Amino acid sequence: MLKQAAAELRQQLGPFPGVVVEHKRFGVAVHYRNAARDRVGEVAAAVRTAEQRHALRVTTGREVIELRPDVDWDKGKTLLWVLDHLPHSGSAPLVPIYLGDDITDEDAFDVVGPHGVPIVVRHTDDGDRATAALFALDSPARVAEFTDRLARQLREAPLRAT
Repeated sequence: MLKQAAAELRQQLGPFPGVVVEHKRFGVAVHYRNAARDRVGEVAAAVRTAEQRHALRVTTGREVIELRPDVDWDKGKTLLWVLDHLPHSGSAPLVPIYLGDDITDEDAFDVVGPHGVPIVVRHTDDGDRATAALFALDSPARVAEFTDRLARQLREAPLRAT
């Protein structure tokens, strides 16, 4: 069904300059970042039609519309599954750190919030959108700085028993 939806969208949206239809393993992404602004409504309508025709679910992100299987699964549920299946020994709790830059990351921010560190990565094109993340970094370059510093701190910090 995803393969067929992707093929239909490629055929229908092919004449639209700047629109890219990407068939992924678990979805179809329709990128419209480089499309004319006055054509975005037509792009969205085509994706909605494919959603209904193939019984898929639409999610939106930063200048992308995605079609996914209509199942009750999102990044938050994925994160919970990963945390439940991580090997863990010792009495110290795991503290998950989740970084995300898209509206689809909000479910994971909700999951991490009470017991971890949810961090939104801001971009100039999404401004100050509301988020469940408790912290923010203002660019991918800041993410690299953050992860470098965190790795250095973890290497240098002595292990402490709790």
